[in-house]
Amino acid sequence: MAFFNWIKAKLERCPPLVDRDLILRLTCLFLVLHAEKLYFPPVAKGIFPVFAIVVCGLMLAFPILLRSRVPWIVLSLGCWTTILTNWNLIDNHLYLIGYWVLACTLSNFSANPVEILRTNGRFIVGLSFSFAVLWKFMSHAWLDGSFFYMISLFDQRIGQLVAAIVDDPPVWSSTLVQLKAFTMIPDLGLKMEIPAMHSLVTLSRIACYGGLTLEILVALLFLLGRPRFLLKLRDYFLVAFCLGAYMLAPVYGFAYVFSIMGLAQCGNSRTWTRLMYVLLFCFAIVMSHVATAGVGRLID
Repeated sequence: MAFFNWIKAKLERCPPLVDRDLILRLTCLFLVLHAEKLYFPPVAKGIFPVFAIVVCGLMLAFPILLRSRVPWIVLSLGCWTTILTNWNLIDNHLYLIGYWVLACTLSNFSANPVEILRTNGRFIVGLSFSFAVLWKFMSHAWLDGSFFYMISLFDQRIGQLVAAIVDDPPVWSSTLVQLKAFTMIPDLGLKMEIPAMHSLVTLSRIACYGGLTLEILVALLFLLGRPRFLLKLRDYFLVAFCLGAYMLAPVYGFAYVFSIMGLAQCGNSRTWTRLMYVLLFCFAIVMSHVATAGVGRLID
């Protein structure tokens, strides 16, 4: 306990971790590291990543540009031009990135830029989770657990983890072989019956209902500040969701952006919470590179 108190005292003597420059730097660093990993249609694939890396790289190399309006206007225009011209094809990460880059741009026009970043960070997180919850309630596949069930069969990343949990390996292996063969056959109107593995059904329902509960809590706490008795835990719910959902999926782009927005909306007095978001950002960097290496091995 004394050790943690010593660390906290040291951190409290440091300059405020949540300031405008830090948030803008992390946003630029995220785009430099992750722009090439986003999915783009062929027309935009070779354009936006290079554009984002160049603009953000310049802002990281020359800190005076971080507080300049022009680079952020250019970056925001580039994001939204790509989004609007490829709205039905681009990776959904880019929509969230576009909103956050726009918030960073608008903060440079405000007399209180930190408050602009804090308010937008909280509301964008709340709205993102609210629409995610709405979609899940409209989807029967999520409410009955079949979404995770099917994803565990078709997504190799999740399937490797699930395979170690299900209690019927022969049925699991046989189903995967049949699915692989089935997808290689031209559409001849054939049908395939996927067996119900009870352990996987239970796991699917736990994953779907657990994720939905966390999303509801994050949406309510960030958007409405309700219920009040859980308000102090909202940051922990967001981090728990990022670690549980995006590290399992893995969709690290969301983890990057939510860690930045979570940090932006967090007050300077909350030392451990701020540190938690920074560690989440760093963890997303490490895991995204590990995942990329793993995919490379699978392709080889």
